[in-house]
Amino acid sequence: FKAALPSQTDEVQADFPNLSGVVTSENGTPTSFYSPRSRHIPRSGLPYEGKGAVEMVACGFRQTLILCDQRVFACGKNVKSSLGVPSDSSGIQSYPALLRSLTNLRVRGITCGLNHSLLWTMEGQMFGWGDNRYGKLGIGLLKNGSLSESIFTQPVKVKGLDAYEVIQADCGPDHSAAVTWCGKLFTWGNCAHGRPGIDKKIFASPVEILTH
Repeated sequence: FKAALPSQTDEVQADFPNLSGVVTSENGTPTSFYSPRSRHIPRSGLPYEGKGAVEMVACGFRQTLILCDQRVFACGKNVKSSLGVPSDSSGIQSYPALLRSLTNLRVRGITCGLNHSLLWTMEGQMFGWGDNRYGKLGIGLLKNGSLSESIFTQPVKVKGLDAYEVIQADCGPDHSAAVTWCGKLFTWGNCAHGRPGIDKKIFASPVEILTH
């Protein structure tokens, strides 16, 4: 992904030659754009006036997260606060906007599900926001033992992983999974139909999956 900053314009021209992971149509147009011509990103959406390097990108159902210099930017449609902004701002964020609620975190990686998003930090901690249906944010049960299906506009910490350093994670539509530095695999959320290799349906916090 390359973006050149013109000196006398309020927009940048985004160039996508052979960008790995971008799905294209038969004529080669990236399907993530609304039209073949919509390739301009407002300068206000770029960090440090173009000085930052994009490290990672993650795409959910209608949201996209961009990791740049350990900071997270988001764009797309804010369904159930999957962009990390209040749910009453449910319109389309058409250019990458900084998630200011995360500026105190040194972010190492990002991933998106259907309507939820996760990140892990340089210290190996995990946080999530958006839709907690089926417990896919991994925050555990409520004090009365019930499952919270609330929508979280601010990042909440995934419970049960404090003793581990998360180095990789991914999301399905309704479940999440993480890999630790010591090689352990954890999952949570809706695990029906043996999705992560277990029988129980719902986990509100991470459980270890044995791979041998």
